[in-house]
Amino acid sequence: ATRKDLGLRELNWILTEQPILTSSITGDEKLYDLNSDLEALDARDPNFTFVKTSDLPHNPLLFGSKGIIALGNRMAEAWIKMQLE
Repeated sequence: ATRKDLGLRELNWILTEQPILTSSITGDEKLYDLNSDLEALDARDPNFTFVKTSDLPHNPLLFGSKGIIALGNRMAEAWIKMQLE
């Protein structure tokens, strides 16, 4: 909707993997698996990039300093790759 609202159908978009929350946070509630949809969108939209983050150092909800730096590097690499394609 954002691309349509802005009139920029070719707008590059980068999103990162969302953390899988443990039952200690969600209780018995099963949350929607957004990451599967983001991976599928990445496969079909050349202007969208999904950056995986599950292997980066982090606590259940937040990245530590090393994780933030690694995340920034991955997002920069994704942006550069999009510009070269």
